[in-house]
Amino acid sequence: MPITKDDIKLLESQRMTDFDDGGGRMTGNVIVDGQSNNIFPDVSELDRTFGRVNLRKTFPAVLTPNTDVYFGAHVIVEQPPQDDNIDVLLFSTEDWNDVRTQARDVIERYVVAGPIGPWFLFDTQVEGQKQLLMFARVGDGLPNVGDVLYLIENEDQVDEYSQFVRVTEVSSEDQTFTDTQGTFHRQVFTCQISDPLRDTYHGPNISREDVINPDARVRTTLVADASQYFGVKPLAQQALTGATQLTVDSVYGQLVPSARSETPVVDTPLPTKPVSITSGAETFDIIGPSHTHAIEVTLGNRAFSYVASLKPIPSPGRLVVEYRALGQWQRLEDDGTGILDGAGSGSVNFQTGSVSVTLQALPDVGSSVVFTWSTTVHYVNRAGTTINDLPIAPIQLNGGAVPGSVTLSWTAGGLAKSATVANDGVISGDASGNFVHATGEGYIEFTEYPDNGTQITVDWDEAPNLFHETFNPDTGGPQVQFNLANPPVKPGSVEISIRLKSQKSFERVKKGYHFFFIVDDINRQKALGWSPPVNIESLEKNEKGYLLVDHANPDVDNKGSLALNGGINYGTGAVIFNTADTITAESSFYQSAEGDWTRSSTIIRFQGQIVATYAQDSGTPVTHSTPVSLPSLQFDLLPNVSDSIIPGTLRFSYGGQNYSDRAGGGVLYLDDGTVAGEVEYDAGMVTLSVFNAGATLTINSLVSVFGDWYDDEFFFRTSGSPLQPGSLIVNATTLDGTALTESSDPNGLMSSATAEGQVEQEMGVVQIRFGALVADSSLTTEEKSEPWYDPANVDGDGNIWKPTFVFPNTVRHNEVVFKFLPLDADILGLDPVRLPSDGRVPIYRPGGVVVVHHTGQIIENSPTNGQVIDTLRNRLTKVRIEDDNGQVMAEADFSADLDAGTVTLVNVAPYTAPLTIFHTIADMAMVSDVQIDGTLTLTRQLTHDFPVDESLASSTLLIGDMQARFTNLFDQASWTGEWSDTVIGSEATATFNEVQNPIVVTNDGALTERWYCRFLNTTEVEIFGENVGGLLLAGENRWAIAGDIAPVNPATNEPYFTIPAAGWGAGWATGNVLRFNTIGANYPLWIARSIQQSEGSSGSDKFCIQIRGDIDA
Repeated sequence: MPITKDDIKLLESQRMTDFDDGGGRMTGNVIVDGQSNNIFPDVSELDRTFGRVNLRKTFPAVLTPNTDVYFGAHVIVEQPPQDDNIDVLLFSTEDWNDVRTQARDVIERYVVAGPIGPWFLFDTQVEGQKQLLMFARVGDGLPNVGDVLYLIENEDQVDEYSQFVRVTEVSSEDQTFTDTQGTFHRQVFTCQISDPLRDTYHGPNISREDVINPDARVRTTLVADASQYFGVKPLAQQALTGATQLTVDSVYGQLVPSARSETPVVDTPLPTKPVSITSGAETFDIIGPSHTHAIEVTLGNRAFSYVASLKPIPSPGRLVVEYRALGQWQRLEDDGTGILDGAGSGSVNFQTGSVSVTLQALPDVGSSVVFTWSTTVHYVNRAGTTINDLPIAPIQLNGGAVPGSVTLSWTAGGLAKSATVANDGVISGDASGNFVHATGEGYIEFTEYPDNGTQITVDWDEAPNLFHETFNPDTGGPQVQFNLANPPVKPGSVEISIRLKSQKSFERVKKGYHFFFIVDDINRQKALGWSPPVNIESLEKNEKGYLLVDHANPDVDNKGSLALNGGINYGTGAVIFNTADTITAESSFYQSAEGDWTRSSTIIRFQGQIVATYAQDSGTPVTHSTPVSLPSLQFDLLPNVSDSIIPGTLRFSYGGQNYSDRAGGGVLYLDDGTVAGEVEYDAGMVTLSVFNAGATLTINSLVSVFGDWYDDEFFFRTSGSPLQPGSLIVNATTLDGTALTESSDPNGLMSSATAEGQVEQEMGVVQIRFGALVADSSLTTEEKSEPWYDPANVDGDGNIWKPTFVFPNTVRHNEVVFKFLPLDADILGLDPVRLPSDGRVPIYRPGGVVVVHHTGQIIENSPTNGQVIDTLRNRLTKVRIEDDNGQVMAEADFSADLDAGTVTLVNVAPYTAPLTIFHTIADMAMVSDVQIDGTLTLTRQLTHDFPVDESLASSTLLIGDMQARFTNLFDQASWTGEWSDTVIGSEATATFNEVQNPIVVTNDGALTERWYCRFLNTTEVEIFGENVGGLLLAGENRWAIAGDIAPVNPATNEPYFTIPAAGWGAGWATGNVLRFNTIGANYPLWIARSIQQSEGSSGSDKFCIQIRGDIDA
């Protein structure tokens, strides 16, 4: 007789409770269809107030007295609860004997421990506290809101203990610490966590060298998603015959209730990732803003594999690739050899910057594949450089000096030294240098540094009648002419200051007007004259502007000469010089499109106001003797370049002593810890306060940076997600110091006069570019010569995007993150920390099966026997009839022609009118793709029309063919106590003849279990099941092999199995064992009911589970 619907039952487990021992083995208790509270109890007010997860173990079973096959069995949630705050999910552990605690462990494997993180617990964190004080190296990043960390104490030891904790809030600051080697920095941060610590954890104290094996470790976690869950969702759009796609309202089911709150996150910088650079004998981890790139995932490009060309080229071990699949961020990292490992695979070429990545799962449409990396391209190793500059001291007198009157004297090595200043300002004698008579300023470069404590004595005559005059001549022609107002002019006393204009924007020379003084440094006046080209590094801002110095020799021609091929008539005060001459200035220039630095030049021309200082050739000079204190010994470690020193990388030797800046605090130390000077990192200058005289300074290690690199477009992830709509704010500073603030609207768009971009608020991915769309015709020739300009980018309206470059280290973002507060694990009976923060799990997966179905209703108010009801649909899947009291009509009381879509009533007498005829159509298909927006792609076409109202898509828990059977029969000489599916030791001499006398099982009696029969003597055996234990006959576990052995399954009152007596044969000895397994025609099914925090609902918590399969009719 074939299997009928009445043979398919849903059976209870041993304990239908939420206690730890809930579940267990199958019973014979049938869960009656349509009976209230036959699986779960009513929802209590406390359940709705706090939230609740109920778990029940059940068993779909085929109860026939034979071994007929129930083909392709599967289970679905056919109808969800009408209460929107209640969700029902199915899952299986495939363990016929487990209880709730074991099922809970399977559920909690959604998150598992991962690699050791870069963070440390800061000292002792005591039991009961709900925050963690932690520290990390600067630049190692912080945990995000919503991240799960794994704390483990005494790992791999007998007294190990651990806990998963979820981060709900993060606050941090960089702090400076001091040890015997000087100062060092760490980021110290506090993580608020969702649940209190259940134990005390012992972290290290902060030290320069991080503890490799602290007592308590902090590990990251990985999404293992070990369990699969199955549920049902309504269609969001109609699906018609022939369609291969469905759209459901969500691809997630609620496994654990959660409460949502809001967390503001402010002033978060772009991600930083240290880059390692070796200089001399040391390797330094240098912190700076990371470079970013993103590939937006669309329907058109969604795939497993992506390629990118990254500029600048990443450094080995410094590339991270992140993507989002089904709502979870996944990560791959470069292992330093060019291999990408993690949630996928890939490679990076460190010669070209090419990256190829294959993702473990298809990324979500609307998200991005985000690349973050650091690079050495901004840095230079300058170890081995020698500095041979002679010691220098500035001179500044309190007035203009009479040319030829200035002498200088000092002592060096205990001997008297002297120098004189010629009429043209050139210093000679025991020193060299230059001096400007008109202003009384200059510098002196010693052949031997003066003795410590000595001063320079300057004897000079102050020029009377000193004048400062301002002129605004026409600078547009080939020459500039103007007249000094108070001739006659004292020869050699003229100083003229002019204003310059640069024609391009440079890292240190921005567009606009600037005043320059041609010197390396304002206190080191080396080159007061000039001849092009001049490196821009030698042009230092000064209020005086560019100086034209009078190099007159009145004894020869009674006329002065000026650089720029000009001259002065001392008698009349007439001044003339060329303006056609220009300065070509060079600088390091970062090109974001190429991701590299280059040397480029700009023209600096004369423009605007002129200031002249001079002395009248009359009056009586006043004689002075002025002491000038010597400064500390200074060296320019980066002459002729615009680089800056990376703090903490400086080591040099001078005069037989070693100097270092240790942790980068700007202070120089000798080897014995003596403070010996200071460092100006931006200027590349060191000043020594403790030194021995020496000729050469040797740099042992120094890493310099070309400058602050800049960009106009950035991609990054926010510190958590989802975001409150319209809450994102991005701040940045442009190259000229302008502060920009950009905000998102409720749709996540950013659009202003200075930037445009978008944030995917559900996923926390941000793309922003600074600049504006401008008319191509509005751009100057100079702007069109800049690297960003490409005429091919001019749109049809004649507009082009003009970027505004900003410094990445000034980019900060603020946002409000929605965080989901998981509820108390003790009350829920689950640890929600190890589940998704919002408590949702995916219920559809590629490779899974979905049943699309729609159930219509026909109400028959006056039913009669023999009445035929046409549902007006063909190829029905099932028909179900209920009366007015909810009683289900038995199959014998009606018949249904499913293909024709008709129902014939046979016996209506036992039922109360009206009758409701439920008729269902369904299609079953494999899912090839799942998108986070609810789109399911199927591998075959639908064969019915499914209206949007009341049509459902149920993901399918596959069981397979259900049929009782026995398997794996073997014998062994003795029982070792170990359950094994292969022989342990030697086989028995005798053998059971299973070919002619197989063990007999039935669908309604067999259990999925492992068994052994051990001979008590040559005629009797005892029988044990791995889980059911010993089987008794008349109160004893003693069964004679002379007759058939058929122990009864008390759940169904049918034999577990029947061992035919004829199979034994002869030769069995005491202690011999017969081992075999039985497989039951049943399956362990866990049902989870999640109750969200909510008010009472008018919707019912009733739901329907359907066991589906085919029979051999």
